[in-house]
Amino acid sequence: MRIHPEVIALVMLMAGCASSAPPYTGLPYKPETPVAGPVSAAYTVVGDRLRVEIDTAGRRLERAQIVKTDGAVLEAQTIEFQAPAASYGSPIGIGIGIGGISGMGGGGAAGVGVSTGGVVSGGGGGSPGNTIASFALDQAGPRPWRVRIKLEGAEPVDIVVGGP
Repeated sequence: MRIHPEVIALVMLMAGCASSAPPYTGLPYKPETPVAGPVSAAYTVVGDRLRVEIDTAGRRLERAQIVKTDGAVLEAQTIEFQAPAASYGSPIGIGIGIGGISGMGGGGAAGVGVSTGGVVSGGGGGSPGNTIASFALDQAGPRPWRVRIKLEGAEPVDIVVGGP
């Protein structure tokens, strides 16, 4: 039985595509001033609550506030730290199988398979690893909202959410 060089090259190529880096969520709103890492935010209005989802680029959110146009500051009522996914990896799987060889008949088999299934994660109200800051909607005022976040080891930055 012989495995063709093309099969080995294909397996090596697919293995090189595998990555252990977490996927970047790319939430739509970005900080006004550049910050290290892919920090971004999104918002949702749920009943009388304004929920701001923040991708903190793996850093802990220390504080979240809404800065109003008159300069007044509204602190987040709750901050929910979402558990990161158990493991990050490529949704590409590679398998190699070799069949047995029988005595009299002389049969054999070899195969290579590649799977590109999607990653499945449980829902918790936000993407795994992101942080949710909640505010009272009546106190937050009309949109857009200037959300000031303070990440561990970084200066505070503002992200305007709810605008164009």
